[in-house]
Amino acid sequence: MIVRTFSARSGQLMLALMFSLPLTASGKACAQPNQNAPGKPLEYLRKHVGQEPYDLWKSQPLQKRLTALLGLEYRSLIANMNPASELMKSNGILHTEGNAPHEGGVEEAILLVDVDNDTIEVFLRHKETIVRAWAEHDRTVVIPHDAMERMRGWPRSALAQALANLQRNASASSTRDTARSAAQTSSGTTQSAAPTICQAGAACYESNSFSATINDFRTSAAGRFKIITANLRITNKLNRGLTLGVEQGSGLAIDDQGNRYVIDSPNSIRGLGVITSSSAVDTKFTLAPGESGDARVEMLLAMEHNIVYGTSFQISMTLREIDRVGASQLRLGREHEVRFAQLTNGLAPRPNSLMGGASRTEAAQPPVAPYNATQSAPVTASPDACGATPRCYSSGPVVATIAQVSASSVGNFKDHVLRVDVKFRNLSSQPIILAYASGTSTALDNLGNSYSWGHTGSHDLSAQGIGLTTRSSADPQFILQPGETRSATFQVIRYRPGNSALGTLFTYAVTIDQLEILPSQQIRTTREFSMNFLELRTSAFPAQGVGDSLRKLGDIFTKKRSGPQTGGH
Repeated sequence: MIVRTFSARSGQLMLALMFSLPLTASGKACAQPNQNAPGKPLEYLRKHVGQEPYDLWKSQPLQKRLTALLGLEYRSLIANMNPASELMKSNGILHTEGNAPHEGGVEEAILLVDVDNDTIEVFLRHKETIVRAWAEHDRTVVIPHDAMERMRGWPRSALAQALANLQRNASASSTRDTARSAAQTSSGTTQSAAPTICQAGAACYESNSFSATINDFRTSAAGRFKIITANLRITNKLNRGLTLGVEQGSGLAIDDQGNRYVIDSPNSIRGLGVITSSSAVDTKFTLAPGESGDARVEMLLAMEHNIVYGTSFQISMTLREIDRVGASQLRLGREHEVRFAQLTNGLAPRPNSLMGGASRTEAAQPPVAPYNATQSAPVTASPDACGATPRCYSSGPVVATIAQVSASSVGNFKDHVLRVDVKFRNLSSQPIILAYASGTSTALDNLGNSYSWGHTGSHDLSAQGIGLTTRSSADPQFILQPGETRSATFQVIRYRPGNSALGTLFTYAVTIDQLEILPSQQIRTTREFSMNFLELRTSAFPAQGVGDSLRKLGDIFTKKRSGPQTGGH
């Protein structure tokens, strides 16, 4: 696990990267191959960052591999790279872009190199309307921002088709790898394979280590952005613990009109830790054998005039296993290119899928199920502690049940307010500390309207009865003893809805941190629970709560939270 750093919030957003596609780049004169790092034959290219790439076309092994990859189109690459930009490095990816003399917008090229994964990728634009793409080893890698800017003016449908072809090839390669692994298993050369969890027809990815199922997929709009939100339930299939992280910049969605949606902020990923580099690894998403946990991903597209928006989506991201070496060291393990296709708004899970369920009936008390993170378990999915309990989320030691949902219009502008009462229960044999992750409380109604905790840039005071975590502080007041149940209330709002109707069915999402107080009295986040509740029907707004809620709404952005805050470093 990683120590949560509570420092001043950084205003810098994660770079909005497009794809998980293979990359190559070029630079200048080259070193001898025997000077390259073992397993990284293109390592010598790093020495030429900031230089013009022309001498690299003759360097080895780059020239040989480009010729093998492109065939006769190798000459087109060279022609379309004169002039070319200097070799640049973005998030570990080397890249250069260019166009044929006086033919920008007609004959262009992009070369990308992922040195660490030993992969080259090339894009060529021909005669204004043709786009072709090649990738070694049928892998996918992040496309740097500069390359995306170059592609922005390329023909949308042709580019979408080229990207789709790369994804299809990579997916086929993954299927072949899975089949090969199964064949080895049947011949007794590897350990027995874990049983299949994915159900036929479900939006599901499965490997020998885990399965990942999209149990909720929504589209919405906020301000000038179109947003897609995917909730994943990930199940550990191993007979040991499993830690996963998402590679920074690897999330991308494409709709059936070729529009690209990207992750633009750290807050767009919930539940999963982000792997920034081999030395910056967040291990908060750790599952015991057979355990399931949720992750939530949001991707944005800036709306523009005269653009047709699609209704069917494919999304991809790179999840990577994180292995522990000794007591305190970490090592990055196998990568998984996780892809889902034909996703549509409102996609919901099958009734018998493993998830924090939703129902139209009122919540019942969840059954007690002992939890022990170190216990051994079969490599099948463990039973959901929610059982048949409606409006319930369960993962690890925590069960959260929606006790009441109420909606109303308040204030002079008739703002729509949704209030959600949640009961948290500790299933473990040890005390646990929970806190609300600031800025993560959101909802969507059945009319496609989005609700949030408040205005960006203001203090988040939308939660009552539970402590708050931010980038600079953590409040550990919400302690659950073994078997104990406590409640908290969350409030989200839709400002100035005009004459639009109040929704009657809601999807509510919130992120809850599990905290640990160290002997030094510092606080770290040991796990993040991304909770998603579907098909929440409202009940009458509690009479005694109307006036109180109005007062809270009036104060929410002016008063400061009272009470001590325990900060870390």
